[in-house]
Amino acid sequence: MSRKRFLERLVGITKRRVHKSIANAVLLEHYNRVDSEYMFHEWVGYPFALCGMGCMKDVYRFAEKWEYKFPHCIFEDGDKHKGEFKRLMERFVGWPDPIFRPKKDIVAFQAADLTAWENLKLYTGAESGEMFRLRESLKALKTISSSWYVYTENELRRMCKDFDVPKRTSVGISANA
Repeated sequence: MSRKRFLERLVGITKRRVHKSIANAVLLEHYNRVDSEYMFHEWVGYPFALCGMGCMKDVYRFAEKWEYKFPHCIFEDGDKHKGEFKRLMERFVGWPDPIFRPKKDIVAFQAADLTAWENLKLYTGAESGEMFRLRESLKALKTISSSWYVYTENELRRMCKDFDVPKRTSVGISANA
């Protein structure tokens, strides 16, 4: 099967089965810049934890708005910062724990990976000023009600202020410690 045909089928299945598309991403260059200045990963978390928490927050808001029971949130197992993510989610009383499963066991991860990739590609292209033609797969995915978010340097700095994240120089700790 060609890549184009595979994407068409995957997007078609996704459109039929998904009620709300949620994706969070962080620009690693921005994250690393903020984390080198602030104790970000120690106070808020690494990119995986930050984005996972963002997705669960969006799921919670969606469920609350439509008066749904908070659904299970299943994440791909294997990220080295899974423990950080679990600890971050303990701060949210009443929210379910994230569930982790191997990629091979959850076919829906293919659609999630496509959505996350399209989200990040769209943002990085727009941020760089690069003019590009929207891919057909992205056009089709955007017809699904969505909450796609990218954490930028400004957003990460705002979080540092909101959560009183100390600067590294104020405590003499380097990001590489």
